[in-house]
Amino acid sequence: MRKVYELKTVTYGVASSPHHATRTLVQLATDDGGAFPLAEQVIRNDSYIDDFLTGGESAEVVVNIYKELSSLLQRGGFGVHKFCTNDPTVLNNIPEELRESYVSYSFEDTGINNTIKTLGLIWNPLEDYFTFFVHPISNDASTTKRQVLSDIGRLFDPLGFLGPIITSAKLVMQDIWRLGLNWDEELPKEVLQEWIQFRRQLPIVNQMHKERCVVPRDTARVELHGYSDASKRAYGAVVYTRCIALDGTISVKLIASKSRVAPIKPMTIPRLKLCGAKLLAELVKKIAVTMKINFDEVNLWCDSSIVLCWLRKPPSALNQFVSNRVAAIVEMTQGYKWHYVQSANNPADVISRGALPEELLYNVPWWKGSPNLQQAMPRMDEPEMIAEIPELRSRTVLAAVGGDDSIPMNRVSDYRKLLRSWAYVMRFIAIVRFKKREVSNISATEMANAERVIFSVVQGQVFGDLLKKLQEGSMKRHSLSNLALFIGQDGLIRVGGRLKYSAIPYDGRHQVLLPERHHVTVSLIRKLHEEHHHVGQGGLLAIVRECYWPLRAKSIIKRIIAGCQTCAKYRPNISSQFMGNLPECQSSTSILSSWCGLCKTIFVEA
Repeated sequence: MRKVYELKTVTYGVASSPHHATRTLVQLATDDGGAFPLAEQVIRNDSYIDDFLTGGESAEVVVNIYKELSSLLQRGGFGVHKFCTNDPTVLNNIPEELRESYVSYSFEDTGINNTIKTLGLIWNPLEDYFTFFVHPISNDASTTKRQVLSDIGRLFDPLGFLGPIITSAKLVMQDIWRLGLNWDEELPKEVLQEWIQFRRQLPIVNQMHKERCVVPRDTARVELHGYSDASKRAYGAVVYTRCIALDGTISVKLIASKSRVAPIKPMTIPRLKLCGAKLLAELVKKIAVTMKINFDEVNLWCDSSIVLCWLRKPPSALNQFVSNRVAAIVEMTQGYKWHYVQSANNPADVISRGALPEELLYNVPWWKGSPNLQQAMPRMDEPEMIAEIPELRSRTVLAAVGGDDSIPMNRVSDYRKLLRSWAYVMRFIAIVRFKKREVSNISATEMANAERVIFSVVQGQVFGDLLKKLQEGSMKRHSLSNLALFIGQDGLIRVGGRLKYSAIPYDGRHQVLLPERHHVTVSLIRKLHEEHHHVGQGGLLAIVRECYWPLRAKSIIKRIIAGCQTCAKYRPNISSQFMGNLPECQSSTSILSSWCGLCKTIFVEA
């Protein structure tokens, strides 16, 4: 007999456990969140697995959040505890057994003690700042690629407060990868010295503090400022809030940063700076959505005049690499302003080059922003003049110059090959102009278009004056005025006549005018002569006049047929028969013919 056991709790340790925990809370907010609106918003927006990180504008709002969150979670059978806050008033409303206990790291520095750890960040609620802690690294272990990567992984910095230090660690790791070392192979001396210097300064990170609050309560205006920069080795971005209080005091706070190492394949500095601008656009977009603050102004700064010129250009005017990134930046930063900043005033310079912990500890522009932001009216630097903007897409221009020798038609003797050649030329023009690539064979439509273009070129070369007179309407004194010529809808000169309302095809009613001794005319008639099994002069003239009107067509046809080898081969020779001798009776003189006389009829009456 089989027994079925049902597990009524969330199983931890399997791949789906985080989803189960999150989905359970979301379902609870959906079912019972209507009675607890504050708690519902916290569960949906400020939770991660089983942790909540939220706040409010006042102590009363935070107390209400605590009460609603506790009540809502109790309905689902969840117990909530480890509450912590930076406001003693809120903390007094929470039972002591539900409060978070402070952590002591047994260091003399009190900045690391009396802290709590939430979502990997170390927070001191008493003084309301973030701090960092790095365990001392033992010098006994061998320095291999595996060990270096393990040591770098100890630097947990999701918001990028230690961005320049992380960049330095990434650059060391990239140098190791360039050497192609195995995981457990000792580092070479030059890389080892660089890593030892970095590792010795890591404990200085424990002395760094970062204020948690980035928007004070008495703020009258909030601005968001982002900076990007790049070097040959890396590129990065950093974002600050600039808050103006009611009394006019200005405070600039670091929010977040992001960095990337440059690819091993060399890239130009403008391209790397463009990548930095794209990284800044992504970071600002994420911050604007997460903070839920209506910023009065968003300003983005870059120290590359070339990148700013690219952002003002339409993406279609730039090369593919630049075009894709410019289009993404413009889409993500709609409504934001881009400005130029000198490299000396760009706080993102340090994250693009990397810095050791000792250098970053005393780097005021990194923690407090550009000195320009401390002014009542930030100064806008003038960008450098650029003689020539790189990465512009080259334009392909097709120019047709008038004259008999502009487009030599006599290079191809066969009319079919001439048509196919022009069809491929027209396809190439379409690919360049409309980016429409074709890989199939030439179609009948393309052949017809090619023939129309050929006729247009030929008429422009031979009948240039006639075409001009037709456009001006002054054909009365022209030698071809009896043909009632006109310009058709396809731009070709056509013959008029009395068949306008006939049911026959348009080309049969109004034939295309062709010159008498042009190579195209001769090759066209020769092709029709061959296609119709070497028909005679009269038949070939009728076939030609179905769509075309060559001048002096009869003489051209007579000359073509006379020079056709196939016709000459099968043309019958008219033989002349010699006459035989006349018989003797017809050639000799007879008796009857030797006498002549006069006969007269006489009537006699009886």
